[in-house]
Amino acid sequence: MTEPFLLCPLDTFWTRDGRPFSAGEASAAAALFPPTPWTWQGMVRTRLLTGELKERLASASTAAVQALVGPPDALPAGWRLWGPLPAAPAQGAGEPRIEPWAPWPAFLSPRADGEHARPWRDRARPREQWEGLRSSAQAGAAAELEPLDPRGKPAEGGWISASNLRWALLGLGDWDPTGAHAPGPKRAQGEADLPPFVAAERRPGLAIEADGRAMDHMLYFAEHLRFADGAGLWGRLDGANAGLSSHLRAGRAALGRQGREGTLSTPAEPTGWSALLAGEHLGPQAEGGAHLRVVLLSPAARSGDRDAWPFPLPAGARLRGAALRRGPPIGGFDVRGAGASRDSASTFGAGSSFWVDLSQLPTPGERAAAARAVLGLAPDTLTELERFGFGQRVGAFFQPVSGDPAPMEG
Repeated sequence: MTEPFLLCPLDTFWTRDGRPFSAGEASAAAALFPPTPWTWQGMVRTRLLTGELKERLASASTAAVQALVGPPDALPAGWRLWGPLPAAPAQGAGEPRIEPWAPWPAFLSPRADGEHARPWRDRARPREQWEGLRSSAQAGAAAELEPLDPRGKPAEGGWISASNLRWALLGLGDWDPTGAHAPGPKRAQGEADLPPFVAAERRPGLAIEADGRAMDHMLYFAEHLRFADGAGLWGRLDGANAGLSSHLRAGRAALGRQGREGTLSTPAEPTGWSALLAGEHLGPQAEGGAHLRVVLLSPAARSGDRDAWPFPLPAGARLRGAALRRGPPIGGFDVRGAGASRDSASTFGAGSSFWVDLSQLPTPGERAAAARAVLGLAPDTLTELERFGFGQRVGAFFQPVSGDPAPMEG
C-alpha cells in the first residue's frame, strides 16, 4: 500500500536539528528546513498510533506499539517513508493538485544571461578548474572520479518544482524558471534558500523553570516557518496496511518543537511524479542510454560499507563524476527509546548529483536493473536509514556529450 499525504500547518512550524540550545547564551535558533527524516517519521508514527490505538494508547504495551510501527530505530518490514518535501497548490485548470519541490540539483545551473537554465553537459573539466566539487570523503575513488562541468558555479541552495525536476531528468514537459509562482527577488527557482511559498519569521520565547516560573534573563528568538495557504510538507508511506496508513489521509498531526500542529490531506500529485519516484522510465530509456544521472532528494549518510557513497555500485557500474553539497549532520541529541542519543554522522547534502557509467553492461535489461539498484528501488536492498527517508534519490539516463536526457524507445 502506498499512501501519499500533505501536512499543512495551522500556524507555523518550528523545526530544528538535535543540537542543544541555551536561552540567553545563544539567543537565536535558526530553523532547519526541511525537517530531518527523524522529525518526519516521529510525526508519522505518532499520528498512526494515535489513530489506531486512540484511547488505548496510554495503556498500550511496548510490544503492541512496536507491532504496529516498529521500534524507535527501525521500521516494520517492507515499510519505506518518503519526504518531507515542501509542496504547494499547482496552478491550472482541472483537479486541484499539489506540487512537491525538491532541493536544487547540483547538475543544474542558471545561465549567466538570466535565460532558462538547461541541464549542463557532464564532460570532465581540467583538474585545475575543479572548484571544490570533490570532498575528502571521495578519496577512495579519486583515481577515476572526474568532476562534472556545470558551466559555472552551481547555485548554493535553491529549490525546484517536481515538474521542472522531471523536465531536467526526462526532457518531458516545459521548463518554467519560476514554477507556478510569480517571480520576485530571490524567488526564482535555484536562487532562494526557501521555496517561494515558505517564509521565515522570528518569534520570541522565554525559558521556563521546571515549576513553571519564567527564568530571568532567558529570552530567546526562534525562527519559525510560515507557509502560504494550502502549502505544506509532502510525504509518502509505502508498505503499511491500508487500515493503518489511512490515518494519514485526514486529521491533525504535530511536527517539530512544541508540537506545532497541522492538518493532513491527500490532494492529487503532479503528472509523472509517482512514476519518476518508481523509476518507470528506466526500462525505455536504457534502450538508448548507458549513463545514469542520480540526484539526492534528502541528505544521505557518508558512513557505512559503501565506500563512503550514498548508493551501491553494482558489478559493471562505475562512478564517473559528482557535484556535491554539504548536508547537515544526522544523529545528535534526540533520545531514542533505549535512552541513548544517536551517533552524529556527516552527510551528502540534498541536491548532490552523481554520474554513474553503466556502459560496460551490454544489454538494456542489465542497465535498467543496475539503475534500479543504484536508485534503491528494490526494498530489500535498502538500509534502515534509507527506509526512514535518508538518501532518497531519483535518476534518469542521459547523453554525456550534450547533457540532454536519453531518448526513450518504444
